Amino acid sequence: KTPLLMSEKDEAIDEDDEMQQAYGSRSLEWTNKYRSVIPYEKARTSVMDLGLRDKSDWDEYVADGKIYHGPYLPNHPDQMYHKEWVSWDEFL
Repeated sequence: KTPLLMSEKDEAIDEDDEMQQAYGSRSLEWTNKYRSVIPYEKARTSVMDLGLRDKSDWDEYVADGKIYHGPYLPNHPDQMYHKEWVSWDEFL
């Protein structure tokens, strides 16, 4: 079993969680909850259905407000899913 660490709030946290990166200015707890609700493969499958060809298409889609997904997909999936991330080509 992975050893537990103590956070600044004296809460026990899993060492594997400590290795994770929080998304933007969000907390690690929020980031992990988001990842559990919308895991990488679910996000990737949803995005692949859009037919975007490359990161510039993604950036344009984000700039247009992600009209088919609203706020449910992160603007920076490479940061949100950094552990699973391979490349934009693979994601799109």
